[in-house]
Amino acid sequence: MFAVRFYSLFSLVNHYTVMGQAALPPDFLGTIPMLGWTRLPLFIIGFLVTEAYLWHSYQQTKKA
Repeated sequence: MFAVRFYSLFSLVNHYTVMGQAALPPDFLGTIPMLGWTRLPLFIIGFLVTEAYLWHSYQQTKKA
């Protein structure tokens, strides 16, 4: 489900960026590659942190 939402958001951002190229300031379009580089590492880090939290929570309830 995370991957589908990630891909959906990626497609939506790309779609509206292409549509708004005439109206957006050039500075904004210059930041788009930086967003692309950081998107996947942040997704992976967020996924791993979520899994670690769920595992830790499971271990805590298992002890109780």
